[in-house]
Amino acid sequence: MSCLRRFDRWTRFACTTLGVFGAAAIVFIQILVTADVILRDTITKPIIGSFELVEYAMVVAVFSAFGITQVNRFHISVDVVVSRLPKRLRAALDALTLLIMFIFFAAAIWIGYDQTLKIAARGAYSQVLLIDRWPFQAMVVIGFASFCLAIARDFVFAVVRAFGKEIYPESAKRDEPKTI
Repeated sequence: MSCLRRFDRWTRFACTTLGVFGAAAIVFIQILVTADVILRDTITKPIIGSFELVEYAMVVAVFSAFGITQVNRFHISVDVVVSRLPKRLRAALDALTLLIMFIFFAAAIWIGYDQTLKIAARGAYSQVLLIDRWPFQAMVVIGFASFCLAIARDFVFAVVRAFGKEIYPESAKRDEPKTI
């Protein structure tokens, strides 16, 4: 089980590190939009290309958050019926759901990677600031990869629980159903 714990810690570290980039992108967006509004309203000189910069920073902010959100189990789940099932059956259903999610997002990684190569080969860039587009398309792939890593971690823990061992990831101790 120590290997499983190391995989859990490594996954949390990788997803958290990527999540920090997303948080930095949000701060950048806030500062840029604030500065743009102030400059536009006070001296009528907006920041050239601010729309493009916000657009690209949003890609970083959104896709870097997928992994950390999965690691912390912040995605929405409605488990009215499932919460009443036995723990092992609940874990098996969780494993099945995670496997389907993993397959779907692994396909999205493959398509995104192919798209990144096409955009890089074409030499696509933004209209105003002439920023290459491929790094931001690659960010989509990296974000989905971190998400798949977190899904794989949760899948392994769910399979172990389905076979009767009560073990949870460090960050998911709050996963137990709460009763009021």
